[in-house]
Formats: sequence, C-alpha cells, structure tokens
Amino acid sequence: MKERFEALLARVREELEKSTVVRLGAWGIAGVLLLWFALTRGDAVALAHADYVSEARRLNAATGALDGGDWASRLEREQAVGVELEGMLWQADFEGHAQAELEEALTSIFEPLDLGRRRIRMGVSQPAPDLPGVWQVQAQVSAEYRSGAELAALHAVATYPRRLAVERFVITTNPRRIDVIVSAYFTGFGGDDGA
Repeated sequence: MKERFEALLARVREELEKSTVVRLGAWGIAGVLLLWFALTRGDAVALAHADYVSEARRLNAATGALDGGDWASRLEREQAVGVELEGMLWQADFEGHAQAELEEALTSIFEPLDLGRRRIRMGVSQPAPDLPGVWQVQAQVSAEYRSGAELAALHAVATYPRRLAVERFVITTNPRRIDVIVSAYFTGFGGDDGA
C-alpha cells in the first residue's frame, strides 16, 4: 500500500513538473480552499465577537444596577406603587358587606340612567386566582334601555371612581336590553360570611 502511494505521489510530482496547466490548476484549487477556510473562520469569529459584545453589555447593565442603585429609594417607589394598587381594591369586613357595597355602587351607577326594569343580581364571591387575600365579587345588571342609554351605561361603569372590571357587556336590540356582568376585587375578609 505504501509503495502504491509513493508511486502515485511520484506520478503527481512528475505531472506537476511537466505541465504548467496542472501546476496552475493545483495552485488554483489550493487558493480556493484557503479562501473558503478563511471566510468560514471569519464568520465564526464575527459571531463569537457579536456574542461577546452582547454578553459584555448585559454584564455592564447588571453591574451598573448593582453599583449605581439606591436600593432604599427603589424600595420606597415600589412600596408606593403597591399602596396605590391596593387603593384600587375595594374594602369589606365580610362577604355580605362586600356584596352590599357592590350592589350599592351599581345602583348609584345605573339609577340616574332611567333604565326600565333594572335588576341587580349578586353572583359568585371567590378568591381571586394568584392574589392572596383578594376576593372577586361578581354581580349582574339587567335592564331595558332607551336609545343612547347603553353608551351612557358603559361610560358610567368605566368612569366610576372605584375600579370595576366588566366581564361581559351584552346589548340586544330586540327587545332593547343590556346585560352587564361586573366584578369588584375586595380585601379585608377571608370569604366567610361573618355571621
């Protein structure tokens, strides 16, 4: 096997020495392979450099947050936001009180709108998912309306000073009825009736 390889190598050398075209072809192939290798390595180096720059920026941002941060003032700002969010929640001592608060609010919203056959029914009261200590209390309002009152009702619910989440707002034209399901989120009770 070694002899055959040596014979093949000797023959290639002889062809390279004799023919200029073969020599140029061999140099051309070697040049193309070298260029291909340089280009592929250059792309890999560029990708590695881009990754390095990205990670260096992330590290600088994290270091800046640790070094330049006044953590006490950040904590105060976050606590202020928490107090503001808690202020948006309704307060009640027990479930019946929560339902009465919501019913009173809905009455004050819908009574001035001159809706016919208005009916408020309390719905479920349940713990809000993923919010410990917060309870969701639902109610449904059904009424007949005159033209234009449906938009006034929607506006009144949206602009009520305490937060109400509209779960469903259905308007039917024949007969003219609105059905609204709203939720209010309460804190201050554990869901028992307090009785």
